[in-house]
Amino acid sequence: MSLSVAGHGDAIGKAEQDMNPRTRFAVARPAHRRAAAFAAVLLAAGALTAFATAEQPQATSGSEEPAELPVHTIALAWVANVEYAPYYIAEQDGLWEAEGFATEITAGGPNAPTGIQLVTSGKADFATANNIYDVVVANQGGADLVILGAGLQRPMQSIISPADAPIKSLKDLEGKTVGVQATAAGALLQSAMTAQGLDPNSVEFVTVGTDAAALADGAVDAFVGYAANHPVLLKARGFDTYVLSWGDIGFPDYGDVAIVDRAFLEANRDLVVGYMRGLVQGYELNAEDPAVGAALAVDVYGVDLGLELDHQIAVNKIFIEAAQSDLTREKGLMWIDLDRVRDEVYPGFKTAGTLDPATLPDPKTFIDLSVLEEAFGGKTTISG
Repeated sequence: MSLSVAGHGDAIGKAEQDMNPRTRFAVARPAHRRAAAFAAVLLAAGALTAFATAEQPQATSGSEEPAELPVHTIALAWVANVEYAPYYIAEQDGLWEAEGFATEITAGGPNAPTGIQLVTSGKADFATANNIYDVVVANQGGADLVILGAGLQRPMQSIISPADAPIKSLKDLEGKTVGVQATAAGALLQSAMTAQGLDPNSVEFVTVGTDAAALADGAVDAFVGYAANHPVLLKARGFDTYVLSWGDIGFPDYGDVAIVDRAFLEANRDLVVGYMRGLVQGYELNAEDPAVGAALAVDVYGVDLGLELDHQIAVNKIFIEAAQSDLTREKGLMWIDLDRVRDEVYPGFKTAGTLDPATLPDPKTFIDLSVLEEAFGGKTTISG
């Protein structure tokens, strides 16, 4: 049983589910990356014409063709929505090219190989994984993956309830009806309630699919969904919600973790440091203006998904907030607390009835923060 009970399938609309899950984006060194990003925003506002004439690079007579850069593939854990805005910004701004390499981003999806599978098989050099749990399971199955940092400081899986009748703890679930997208979610909640001495049989679990309409319609008292999507969709319908994070009911974890195969890291450490330096800057720049990465998701990377700009901006704001914590404010974005992994994340695996912390490796054996530390160079920010 995975702690990512809904994966990211609950974070998307029908248009996203129908897209080609293996779409590739080989954005080959456009001249003005930040300009291109803002152009996407202006395009959405219908102002691209005036922008297009500004700051265009001029050819230099007799200049030599730039040397071709090596291309490294990045596999996303899910479809190319705004969740991965920092990756789009890093690529569009040329942050990885400044490190000496070009990139090709491969989107995932419900029927596509995972980023873990692609890195393990050597078909991608870098990838994102949903969480630490998935990496631990992969390594127990024979992979040798190393986590370099985490894009999200907490899980997005949540219990969503009406703002005027909030579910603020597992005890509040007793006697309630809960809508789930898959039976695994109900099983996890039952395990968590049992661990807290509560009666899981007092809760009725109803499979309602990915649409949270059952909550707005009053058919269920709570809905297990994705904090970065369902509350935004319900808010657009005039329905205010209260969100109880999976991390607050016994399943803490980090999300969107950056991974690499250990052999690749050992053979290409400087490259990997440069990769993380560019990625951290992508996260930092995304936090400065949520509209830029959202526009890139809508108009470039997820152009076939039928995404709406306003919705993606709203969702991006949630991701930006989830990327921050007391730890990141002290150390910098993407940082991981190894003690928290051992003392809080690991016990959550046991609560779920999946992994016994006593059998798990010391976090520092597969989470290498020295790469991130080198990327920061003694600072807490990189882009500014």
